[in-house]
Amino acid sequence: MFKVEERRTKRNQREGAAALKYAPLSNSAPQVVAKGKGLLAAKIIEEAKHHEIPIVTDQLLFDILYQLEIGSEIPVEIYEPVAKILSFLYTMHQKYREME
Repeated sequence: MFKVEERRTKRNQREGAAALKYAPLSNSAPQVVAKGKGLLAAKIIEEAKHHEIPIVTDQLLFDILYQLEIGSEIPVEIYEPVAKILSFLYTMHQKYREME
């Protein structure tokens, strides 16, 4: 499962984005798989939309994720907010599958 974080400026323009991947069978925590600002952020968001990956906007979480290296697992300090987002996404995915 992927999650994309998006940070917007006051003018509602995309400034940065980060993407997470969570594979519980191979990793103990979600990993940062992409991050960027400007054009790279726009490309990350474009790919997320193309693959129908939900986008969550959270400036504080983005700021933390942006400091991490690609491939690194998220720190314990952000497990709870990330878990809440993943739980929400899982629930939405289940509801979508039930509608098919």
